[in-house]
This record gives sequence, C-alpha cells and structure tokens, in this order.
Amino acid sequence: MPLTSEAQNRNQSAVAQSLFEAAKIYQDRLIEYPEAIRLYTELVRRFPNSENTPQALYELVKLNKQSGDYSQADEWKAQLYTKYPKSVYVRMLETGGTLSDLAQNASGNQAIDSLFEIMVTAYTKGDYNEAIAIKQSSDRNFAGNYIQSKFDYLQALCFIKKGDITKGISLLEQVVLDYPSSDISLRARDIIEAQQRLKLESEVTAGNTASNATNSGAKFKIASPNEPLDIIFVFAKGTNANMIRATISDFNKKQFSFEKLNIASPLLIGSNYVIHISQFSAPSASKDYAAFINKATADFAAKGLFEYNALTITEANFVELSRSMDLNGYRQFAAKQ
Repeated sequence: MPLTSEAQNRNQSAVAQSLFEAAKIYQDRLIEYPEAIRLYTELVRRFPNSENTPQALYELVKLNKQSGDYSQADEWKAQLYTKYPKSVYVRMLETGGTLSDLAQNASGNQAIDSLFEIMVTAYTKGDYNEAIAIKQSSDRNFAGNYIQSKFDYLQALCFIKKGDITKGISLLEQVVLDYPSSDISLRARDIIEAQQRLKLESEVTAGNTASNATNSGAKFKIASPNEPLDIIFVFAKGTNANMIRATISDFNKKQFSFEKLNIASPLLIGSNYVIHISQFSAPSASKDYAAFINKATADFAAKGLFEYNALTITEANFVELSRSMDLNGYRQFAAKQ
C-alpha cells in the first residue's frame, strides 16, 4: 500500500535526522571528519529544507576549514548566509572576513587553531605518533591555551588508536578531572564507560553473554528491502590496522573498481578493530562484497591477518554500534538475519 503524504513526510524527516545524527557521531565522537563532511553534504543536498540544514552548513564550514579546504568552507559559508541570513549559525560565524582570510593571519588564538588543525590532520591520516608530537609541541609553546581540553582529549584518542588503551583511558580520566563541566568531559566519560562495559562483558560466563546478547540485539533494526547497506570489516587488535585498511583499498581497486567506496579509519571496539566501508551502489553489491572479501583470505594472510569477518550493516545500525560499542550484540543480531 502506498504511503500517505503525511507518512512519507515523517519517513523523510526520519532519514534526515538519521543523517544528521550520524554526521555528529563521526564529527564529535569518532573524529572522522571526511565521513562527517560526506554525511552533512548529503543532508544538505537531499533535504535542503530540513530543520538541521542550517547547522549542517555551519558544521561544513568548520570541518572544511579544519581539513584545509578554505575555498570550499567559504562556499558553504556563502550558502548559509544566502539561505539562512537570520540563523543563529550566521551570527556564530560573524567574526569578520572569510575563512581564507583568517587562515592567512594565524596569530594568537589562530596560531593555536592552526596547530590543532595540523594535529587533527595527522590523526585522521592515522599518524598518531605525529599527532602526539604536535600536542607535546603545543604544551611547550601554548600550555593552558583556550582549547587545551581538545588537545588533551585528542591525545588520549591517539593512544587508544595506537592500542595503548590503558594509557588512553588514564588520559581521558584526567580530562574528566580537569574539565568536569565541558562537552569534552562528557565525550571522555562516554568512552571510559564503554570500555568499562566491554571489560565487564568479557568477564561474564558464556551463558550470561548469550542471554545479554538477546537483549542487546533489540536495539539494532532489520533493514528494509531497498535500504542501503554498508560493510563492517572486523578483526582482532594486534595487527597493524592502517596496513589492513590499505589492503582493503587495494582489494577494492582490484575486485570492486566499479564501486566508488569510502573506507573509514579503524574504530577500536574492545579487543577488535572495525573498519566501516560505505557508498555501495546497491544493497546487492554490498552483499556480494561481503561474500567475496570473506573468501579473500590469501590477500590478508600475506599481511599477517588470518582471521577476520565482513558483515553487512545499515547506516542506522552502524550509528547504533558506534554509540553502544556492542560489537558482540551486532554480530549475533546479524547472524539471525
């Protein structure tokens, strides 16, 4: 039965909201700026009248500036000023001059901003040692600066990404103590609590794990017939995650060159890395990809990876996985589909 106009509007609003929430997770929690830019751009393109579009444009200005694409940042800024001249986000950007002009005059706080952007760039490229070195340089030259909390938080994420979870969590606990009422503190607490949940889950019996999995799977939703599907590539910590990401890229070029796929940076969930692969042309392509890559064991064995698993996943379920960090729950949910 065709959907009524009202039902269609509700469905479109839900899709727009999901895109916005996914973009915020990639931006604020995962620090995956390229993927956040892609999702915000899709939101603006598909839902120009969404209530979240003004903020999406505002975030695109900031993210493109942090990525070094100042001309694109200025284009998004112009679009925000033209379409939403009375928006609060316009007032938030009214600091004088274009973003390109500000970048040319890096002094005082702008010098600190530039240093943080360089750290973010190193982080997004997977060069965590370089990012940590930049943070140490910031401490030497700008100790106690106005975005010190961001430097401290990103340094903690670098250690976690490197596999030194104990050090990373210790630094996050210090962030909570140093900045108790900040948004950064809330993000740090989320990660600490997620790690604590994973540690507890690893200590329960197999029977309790199975019982809990039944409940945890309820938060994941079955994909609709034509809903786009992505892939999560899961493997145990201990292998060079960025090398595996590069191997996936090589595999895509050889076996799926007809697909223009996006490969996100590795996400650490407990004792496993998860690499999110998206932008498949059709759900069937995603399913074929999962079947193919799960059989391509020789490609990954050559890199020292002998056990891995690729699963299909909807964007909404990946957002939920990123929020809950419940990888076992999703695995069991997927096995029942």
